[in-house]
Amino acid sequence: MRRAPALALVAAMAVFAVFAVTYALSIPVGSSADEHSHLTYAQLIAGHASLPGALVPERQQPPLYYLMAAALLRIQAPPVALRFLSILLGVLAVLLVARIVWLLAPRRPWLAVSTAAALALLPGFQFVSASITDDSLAAAAGALLLLVTTQVALADLPRRGLLWLIGVSVGVGLISKETDLPLIIVLGAVALWHWRGHLLPGHLVPVAVPVAAISGWWYARNLVAFHRLLPPLTPLGVPPSRLRNLAQLRVFLSQTMYGLLTPERYQGSPLILPPAGRALMAFFAAALLAGLVVGVVLLVRAWPGWPRGRQTAVVAYALAAAGALALSLANAVVVVFQPQGRYLLVAAAGPLLLLVWGVARGARRRRGIVVAAAAYVAGAISLSIFGLTTAIAISG
Repeated sequence: MRRAPALALVAAMAVFAVFAVTYALSIPVGSSADEHSHLTYAQLIAGHASLPGALVPERQQPPLYYLMAAALLRIQAPPVALRFLSILLGVLAVLLVARIVWLLAPRRPWLAVSTAAALALLPGFQFVSASITDDSLAAAAGALLLLVTTQVALADLPRRGLLWLIGVSVGVGLISKETDLPLIIVLGAVALWHWRGHLLPGHLVPVAVPVAAISGWWYARNLVAFHRLLPPLTPLGVPPSRLRNLAQLRVFLSQTMYGLLTPERYQGSPLILPPAGRALMAFFAAALLAGLVVGVVLLVRAWPGWPRGRQTAVVAYALAAAGALALSLANAVVVVFQPQGRYLLVAAAGPLLLLVWGVARGARRRRGIVVAAAAYVAGAISLSIFGLTTAIAISG
């Protein structure tokens, strides 16, 4: 990567680190969404070498994040150290997104840097990455799955090393969080479609072995403990509300968007910003949606001139984003009305790439691109400041 793009990525990561570390050290543990439950899960493993049973909150979550967190607790690390684990996973997610775009367009380093920087500067991503939550791992695992999907789309034949990498990424995704499931399905579909006519029964072995070794034990345990592949998903306590009408759908979609731009309080409700912050958030969200629409229009125009591998990868990104949103909606309809933007971070690479590419192609001249980039940076940093100061004020 050239020096200037590399320095730009370092600068974006520095901004990410400032907000994430400040949040981690300033906000009491337990103030972010479900932090007490996530911490209890990790403490159960650290103290009793046991996974949660049917009456423990977050029992439905796969255990990889909590195993890593428990390792820190076992060496007497304070609970806040688990927030720094999440920050490291956030850094990993950003670097993986940069690598995805680099593979897709190796001659356009600024595209890779800008997409990764857009994620690093996204306020909701910063606050998720500063909390005790498996969503930080899910975002990194999702980026890994999309990276492997990109490699598959660009490979003419199923090489053995890539098949092993598919198995590893799927195994990690299956033991990270259920929100990675749509990306696993997309990866499998891309491999079957792109390599149709070239796949042999023997190709299944290097995929299945790492999947079974990494995550198979978790699903076998569930069959023994709960007589099903997944633990019960129904929330404990009072009967949950569910998505049932169009009015609720509008609230769900708007709060999901705002969840990408603000911190979330305990139990996942969006933090209420002051009036100026709410106005900026509404404008910023509208600008992002408008940028995505422009990107889609330009994408349709450019589509015929792209090579088949790039087309396949872009379709995969779109399906992954749609799948992440569909899973979030399905959870609201079947399990609990819970509009949380962090569920979409697993597939953020595709929409952010579309936004950055659309702005660059639409603006054409360097001055327009610089103005658009500066507006995104200024808006994102301002929202991060609003969110951080409001969270500190509420926490006392």
